[in-house]
Amino acid sequence: MRTKTAISYLVVALAMMLTPLAGLLWYQPDPEAQTAELAEWPAALDRNGVVNIEFLPQAGNYFDDHFAYRDELITLHAQVQTGLLGVSPTDQVIYGSDGWLYYGGTLDDFLGSADVSERARYNGAHNLHLMQEYVQARGARFAVVVAPNKNSVYPEHMPWWYLPGNDDEPAALAQAFADAGVNYIDLFDLFGGAESNAANSTTPAQYFSRDSHWNNRGALAAYERIMAELGRTHLELDINQSTQRVDHKGDLDVLLFPTAVQPEANDYFSLPSFAYSSTDKTVEASSSATVNPQGIGTLLMYRDSFADALIPLFSSTFHKAYYSKLLPWDLGDVERYGPDVVLVESAQRSTLNFSANPPAMPGPVVEADRYANAPVRDTATTLNFALDGPYLVASGILDEAVGSGHVRVFVRIDGTQVREAYLTTTRSLANRQNPAAQATGTSGQAPSATTDLGYKIFLPNSDGQLNGRELDVIIESKEGTYVIRTDIFDGDGQYE
Repeated sequence: MRTKTAISYLVVALAMMLTPLAGLLWYQPDPEAQTAELAEWPAALDRNGVVNIEFLPQAGNYFDDHFAYRDELITLHAQVQTGLLGVSPTDQVIYGSDGWLYYGGTLDDFLGSADVSERARYNGAHNLHLMQEYVQARGARFAVVVAPNKNSVYPEHMPWWYLPGNDDEPAALAQAFADAGVNYIDLFDLFGGAESNAANSTTPAQYFSRDSHWNNRGALAAYERIMAELGRTHLELDINQSTQRVDHKGDLDVLLFPTAVQPEANDYFSLPSFAYSSTDKTVEASSSATVNPQGIGTLLMYRDSFADALIPLFSSTFHKAYYSKLLPWDLGDVERYGPDVVLVESAQRSTLNFSANPPAMPGPVVEADRYANAPVRDTATTLNFALDGPYLVASGILDEAVGSGHVRVFVRIDGTQVREAYLTTTRSLANRQNPAAQATGTSGQAPSATTDLGYKIFLPNSDGQLNGRELDVIIESKEGTYVIRTDIFDGDGQYE
């Protein structure tokens, strides 16, 4: 009897262990239940006929993504955790009350523990100011808009054990933009904030309950505010005349319950027709373009996933519109497309990108005579070189003895031309990406150091004209102006 029981137990155990592998012969995952691009079966040989030494790890990744009933098991695990314990099994999703889900990457902002210093805000505002000057010098209007985190607008469904912290960061960021002269469009007051929304709980929500983004109702409010601040005519759309459909599958819902998603209601408007002129014709595309014969003007928007719901509205308004999620932003787009408006849209959770990942554009030229007699000061400032397309990228870390406070950094070439540099912050953004980016593993490795004292500049070098040139790093602060590092570029920069 014991032998039969042991054999039965062994058979059941083996069946359970082998089913995920054997099931690959018949099981097909639901494409709509995927939040990330699935790994492909690896080739045994590379294109040159050489043995692929990464075959086994890549095959393991394939199995991790494709084993039979993966999505069903993920869903069952989440249902048990949320149903019995009231918590999410993954730190990417916060399980709230009344069916609300929040993105885990916004928790630090909610608790007031986000690692954003005053210097990081200064760096980001400084970089956007340089970008604004570049855009305005080419005849376009420039503006920055930040989409509030969902728990900044609707905190009442967050788990009770998460106590909201100091909510001064949006105001501090707005002040940094104002001090730098950046044209900032504030959406935090538009959405009312936590106290206002809690007091008006009967008002239809402007964010999805099971998605990390605003819904079309919220997107319309943001669109109208942006267009009004830009002084441009916007579409006259009546939210009460919209068509409501229960068809939206939230990104957080798909991530937590891939086979048991609860579609949400969303409002749809009758919009002027527009067409995609780009190869990729979806709002989720990394890069896309639209054309509308009835529209007026040209828009260039550097954006993230919050703009997915804005694209139909802006594309129905402008004659031509260009959208890019790619980082760093390529300011060569301004020359290519000749926009009337350049708009930077960022989620609140990603505003560190303003200082951590500044746009690719030539460092603006400044008056060289002003720095002709700057004395040399011995510091521990670093200077590194990298080649990036038509640019030589010079970057480094300022010596804390001279780099603290509000400073400006310049690079002088052969004692003549002087260009201004970005000020950069190095932080790990891994836990602040959007859910899809986390699922694809695109957040990358955490950097080896954390500092707000970085600098970076893109120097035109399309013909290798900087080879053998002497580069001086100059700092300007309240203490004075000094040359703090000098090096010669020998043409051996690493390619980024």
